[in-house]
Amino acid sequence: MTAMTAAQAAPVAVTLAPPLEPIEKVEVGQNAELLVNGKPFLPIMLWLQNETHIKDGLAIGVNTFAGNGSHLSNRIYLDRLADAGLYGVLHFDTGIINHPYLLGWIHNDEPDYPGKRASDGSRWPRMSVEEVAEVYQRIKEADTASPRPVFLTFTAYFMKELTTYYTQEQKAAIYPPMAANADIVGFDVYPIAGWNRPDWLYRVADGISDLREVAGAGKPLYAWIETNKGGQWISPEMQLPVTPADTRAEVWMALIRGATGIGYFTHSWVPSYTQFAPDSEMVAALRQLNERLARLAPALLAPPAPEAEGTEMVMPSNIACHFKMTKLNNDLWIFAQNIDMRRLAGRATFRLPGLEAGTIIEVIDEDRLLVAGDGQFSDDYAPLAEHVYRIRREPYVIINSPQDRAGLTSPQPVDFQVVWEKAPYYVQVELDGSIFYSGESLPSPGLLTIDPSRLEQGHHVLTVRVGDGEKSAVESVGFSVPRSIQINGLDGYRYVYISGLLPISVTTTNIAVAEAVIVIDGKTEEPLYQGAALPEMTIDTLQLSEGEHTIEIRIRDIYGREFSHQTEFIVKNYQIMDDDILPPTNFFSFWGTGPVDLSMTHTTSAGWDYADQSVKLFGDGGRRVRRADTAEFLIWDTPQFHNATLTIYARSAEPDLDLVLDHVTGAVRLYLSQDLQADSWTPLAYSAKVLETASDGWYLIELDTETVIDADSVDGASGDAGWRWFKLVFQDYAPADELQLGKVVVRMRRY
Repeated sequence: MTAMTAAQAAPVAVTLAPPLEPIEKVEVGQNAELLVNGKPFLPIMLWLQNETHIKDGLAIGVNTFAGNGSHLSNRIYLDRLADAGLYGVLHFDTGIINHPYLLGWIHNDEPDYPGKRASDGSRWPRMSVEEVAEVYQRIKEADTASPRPVFLTFTAYFMKELTTYYTQEQKAAIYPPMAANADIVGFDVYPIAGWNRPDWLYRVADGISDLREVAGAGKPLYAWIETNKGGQWISPEMQLPVTPADTRAEVWMALIRGATGIGYFTHSWVPSYTQFAPDSEMVAALRQLNERLARLAPALLAPPAPEAEGTEMVMPSNIACHFKMTKLNNDLWIFAQNIDMRRLAGRATFRLPGLEAGTIIEVIDEDRLLVAGDGQFSDDYAPLAEHVYRIRREPYVIINSPQDRAGLTSPQPVDFQVVWEKAPYYVQVELDGSIFYSGESLPSPGLLTIDPSRLEQGHHVLTVRVGDGEKSAVESVGFSVPRSIQINGLDGYRYVYISGLLPISVTTTNIAVAEAVIVIDGKTEEPLYQGAALPEMTIDTLQLSEGEHTIEIRIRDIYGREFSHQTEFIVKNYQIMDDDILPPTNFFSFWGTGPVDLSMTHTTSAGWDYADQSVKLFGDGGRRVRRADTAEFLIWDTPQFHNATLTIYARSAEPDLDLVLDHVTGAVRLYLSQDLQADSWTPLAYSAKVLETASDGWYLIELDTETVIDADSVDGASGDAGWRWFKLVFQDYAPADELQLGKVVVRMRRY
């Protein structure tokens, strides 16, 4: 850690907002911002979605859902939002008062929307001021323990520019009284989706300015921003697209004019209705934009800078522009934008009284530094572009490590610099509010290191405070500690059949392992592995039954904490050939009728026929039978043969079942081969049992072959390709039609 001069300062990122926490208290701050649990909060909202779109809200980086667009109760819907780490703004419901993820209540949408014409031809809102006031009063009387603010969304008809429905006198009678019956006021205007007018984007900025006059000083404001076409107001073939540049520009227009909340309207009615219509390009742009807003929120919501009063931003050719200046931790922040509807580019000059020549100005998120002249600096602006500037005032702190928003996966040294013309008298480093270092001088290099394996998973904050009793500075960075366990070789195979020898290994992130245990299907008494190191091993799926299984690794770290990870997989060691011995059938088509061979055999000797289907043995109509008592064979293609089950029908006058089975097993021969060569057939042993008998002397007999592992396990076989060909032979059983084949099921290994 070293002290340095301002001219040496490097650009740094802005503090990342921590993940949403359960709400204990919601208030309005002095800067017309929301305070959640005492800390500034910038609502980034998504309007009226069902629960399936929670994932879409997370994908674009919002933190709040407004309205319940689902069929779920408000309680269940809010619970779903809470599970995703999101806040909700919902219509009043006594069942969710004080819910820890309820940010606020919201009036019925657009109560100012023009209703039916009165007898004198005038138009008035569909809800009266008195009706809005009644709703507000009812909420305030019921929600008293930890009251949540009430949101209200207007149309854009309050704007001075819009006179279609209301006169200025009517507006004065409608809007200030309605706004008085809400704690947070917003509006919606969709220049492109609503009017097909990209040249009206400025109405977002002017709308916030006009809304401030309506709502009065100190009341938080928000704007709903368009993200896609597909509205009901313009014929589909005429609709212009809403581009990411348009949406981004509207967001910054609202924020720079004084909005302290933003919402997105993503609904579309064309070609069909959907609540969430942004395309992939817009989704990516919104995520980038919203992540940036979350990081910049402390500065955006900071108090106005007194220096703003004498500051001006000018661009040539009367290019329209505007800016907002705040002050946070003694640093000046400038949020500036080119809002010219001619979409001209130009160079802006900022004149700041008292700005010293040589002052370093950081351009946030652009990896650029500007150097001020005497009382001014300049920068280039593309059409509708915005820039964010930070002007540090000594003393200040630059934290180099850990980097802001970083995810730590290994020990990280703490490194920071103090920019001051003198050495500080006290230095304090805090980690999540606890003192990490305290002293009268900067800690020596290498003294402080953050070991993420010691910390809990999630968001953490490192804060550095320095001072001399008169002046002080503070800087914080937020970083995250991910923690994970991966079963390499099985994670991601939940819906994929697996078989064979499966190598697996276990890797972890931010876990100092003391002991690891792996169990399959919860069999803790028979662990697959137990040891002090993370294993690398092989699972033979033949040792597991067919079907679904779970594998779980349980880890205890050196600090005594326990972690676990479980995944599912499906074992399918075998593929099944199921031959029901179906006879040929006629196939009817446009081209006529023809026979279709349903046989599954590869080769059939000439002496076979199909049994008379009108005669069913034990309900089976599909059977093979020899024409005469000759040796006849059937051959099936069965790669990686494992075992087979055959259904045989035999007729005998012999009442002794053992003699019947002896006769059948003497007449039925089974063989395996690798290559179909005449001298390569190897006999295959099997067992036989009688399943049913009939009064007319017929027997239902099942043959089960031995299990064959591979070709090398049988004498006389060669190679390692496995058995491919399975042959059945009927011989020496007369009359020939009293020995019939009813079914063949073969299991073949998949590896």
